Amino acid sequence: MVRGSVLWVALDPARGAEVPKTRPCIVVSRDVANEVSRTVTVVPLSSVKGKAAERLVQPLLSALQTGLPKDSRALCDQVRTVDKERIRQVVRVLESSAMQKIDRGLLLHFQLEGHLGSGLPQ
Repeated sequence: MVRGSVLWVALDPARGAEVPKTRPCIVVSRDVANEVSRTVTVVPLSSVKGKAAERLVQPLLSALQTGLPKDSRALCDQVRTVDKERIRQVVRVLESSAMQKIDRGLLLHFQLEGHLGSGLPQ
């Protein structure tokens, strides 16, 4: 499993405002960690209908980019580390342009923009 993989993950049981149910997610943890750990860190996706506004920490990804039936919003403000037993299916690996949108959302959510020498990814 590599960074950028689109997976179906069983996120239940959820608590409070956590994202519930089995839904697509993007792996955002490092490949080295993914190889040796029993867990992976993911950003859940939520489907969008019609013309959805782009949000800084919830970038939009097209169905073409993800291989999913609907366009999605990457919930970079709902990052979770899950046991690999929760993974139900691997769909595909995102291209770098789609991962850059997620990376930017994560940088903004965790307020890490100032820690990069060259600023945010384009």
